[in-house]
Amino acid sequence: IGRADLGMEGKARKDQRMAENRRQTFGRMLYMHRRELGYMQEQLAALIDESPQTISKIELGKMAPTFDTLFKIADFLKTTVDAMTGGAAVRQGSRT
Repeated sequence: IGRADLGMEGKARKDQRMAENRRQTFGRMLYMHRRELGYMQEQLAALIDESPQTISKIELGKMAPTFDTLFKIADFLKTTVDAMTGGAAVRQGSRT
């Protein structure tokens, strides 16, 4: 294995860690917003047409939501996709 191959493997591992960190960040944000609004995983799942298992896996960072699910979650929780993915943590309607 050449140096270039090792560099590519290192980059792949780094990319994988970054993707895992993004999933975990989103999962924590979903958990916090959902709990703040007083919803159980089952309630949120039913309201956005997903399974409770999917919501659980997303909150645990074990899977990323589909784009469709991401937008449904953000819309339902009255927040932005940016806020849910670790960007600007501003609730819709709370800007001054």
